[in-house]
Amino acid sequence: MAVFWIQRLLGKRFYGKYTHSDVASVLALAASRKTSTSRVCQEHELAPTEGVIRYRLRNLSMKPLRKRANRLLAEQAASLLPNRPLRIAIDYTLIPYHGKPKREKDEAVRGKPKSGTTWFHAYATAYTILSGRRVTVALAFVRSSDGKLEVIKELIRLVRGQGIEFKCLYLDRAFFTADIIRYLQARDIQFLIPAIVRGTRNGTRALIKGRTSYTALYTMKSARTKAVATFPIHVVVTYSKGRQGKNKAITYLYASSSSHPPLVRMQEEYRLRFGIESSYRLLSSSRIRTSTRDPKLRVLYVAASLLLVNAWVGKKWTNLSTARREPGGRTVHESLLPYPRFLAMLQYILEREYEFVLDVEIPQKRNAAGSVGR
Repeated sequence: MAVFWIQRLLGKRFYGKYTHSDVASVLALAASRKTSTSRVCQEHELAPTEGVIRYRLRNLSMKPLRKRANRLLAEQAASLLPNRPLRIAIDYTLIPYHGKPKREKDEAVRGKPKSGTTWFHAYATAYTILSGRRVTVALAFVRSSDGKLEVIKELIRLVRGQGIEFKCLYLDRAFFTADIIRYLQARDIQFLIPAIVRGTRNGTRALIKGRTSYTALYTMKSARTKAVATFPIHVVVTYSKGRQGKNKAITYLYASSSSHPPLVRMQEEYRLRFGIESSYRLLSSSRIRTSTRDPKLRVLYVAASLLLVNAWVGKKWTNLSTARREPGGRTVHESLLPYPRFLAMLQYILEREYEFVLDVEIPQKRNAAGSVGR
């Protein structure tokens, strides 16, 4: 099944000695081992050569590839998700890019130093917050010229294009801008965003006062676009034990739409969003490694990993869950198939098919007469 999704992601079929299935199998095996396609080709007797893989993938086009990726993510989600408004989280993930990017192509973004570089390829995803069925439903490749609002618009368009409606949209504090909040209000999308503490006497800092939770209306203006948004900000005060056993007050600020959970549950409600961070860890654990500068291949490898994660979630929901009367309808037995085990099973099946190399010898050179030289 995993190879099936990657086959469809590749699009057009390949003909010749090595088929469409062979290329997809190499990609699936590289993903399951978290390695490169080059290493898989070198270490398996019956696998296509590295040159064959490069030749088969060189004619990929970015726009059709992104359309196929989102169509397949939507197809996976349709078989799992209920027909009702859902909680959706949106966020970025940055994958380190080593090398000097071509500025005119606008393909890499700058970020804080990580893994010895400040250049990254950026991807934004939309992710469902639903017990037992947490899947990625949309993927966007983010260029350095793309603003946060454009990314939000693109993902909302992709999600609604699947017929999924928003019960609530959960965003990171980086999306706390007047433009985004105004856009969500105009589209009647409920949202929950941590507010950034700004200012000294004015701004959101002025809302941090007292030791009780409360809600206040707040007006924010964008310095760049001059957009103005008025919305509720919820000041949530929690208490934790300090070093000397005394209660220590911690204040959180959340921006939301008019409809919101009770203040006592606001923090727990927002913590539901952190499942998208887990999805990025899973993405990293099955993303094919590469040093290529080709953004199309990088998008292909990210999309392939997301499809594998969704296939794993679907497998657990379909085969490893039992009915229950409580909310959610089913209990998923997560411990029976953790993601590393799912990848190990995939790796075992494909390595048996393509025969792992068990012996290594130095290749011997032949002279002009055709005999082996010493």
